Amino acid sequence: MRAFRSILIVLLLVLAVQAPASAEPPERTEAPWINVFVDDEHQLVVFWNITRADYCAWAESGFTGTPPVDRLIPTQFIETANGAVVVKFSATSTLELWALDADADFSGPCADTDDSSVPWAVGSAHVTANDNDLFVSGSRTNSFGDRGRGTVWDASGAGWRYSWTFRTLTDRDFESRAVVDRSTLTRGH
Repeated sequence: MRAFRSILIVLLLVLAVQAPASAEPPERTEAPWINVFVDDEHQLVVFWNITRADYCAWAESGFTGTPPVDRLIPTQFIETANGAVVVKFSATSTLELWALDADADFSGPCADTDDSSVPWAVGSAHVTANDNDLFVSGSRTNSFGDRGRGTVWDASGAGWRYSWTFRTLTDRDFESRAVVDRSTLTRGH
């Protein structure tokens, strides 16, 4: 399901500057979190806290600058005594669900949705995410992931509930494995 996982690519670059410098009380800040991924079970590409148009323009620029998010997300950073940086957030923002092209080759969220001119459905979702070792210090097993729950409306005005859960573990040898990766899409709101 996670052929694209922009949340990690973006944040390692953008948030490196914002992480605390030493083991101190939690630092609270606002950060440009996004979540873009393929849900191949439902044949969708998910864009949270960024529109497809803004994401694709940013991608075309070579991901220059910070992502053009719909809103900055309140975020907490905590540096542990062993040097691992823990990050977490919980926030509600925009959600776009785009139909995955029938001939998608999984080359990227823009190319794999370019058969559509509008989203399949739009709305909002509440997302909770955490990473217990953001910069993968190797001092512990890294667990990171997110879960989201939202409501969207399709072009006909029908309401849908969409949710997902994703969690990955990376051990001290830097071997990663997804331990949870599921989504649900149900009609009604």
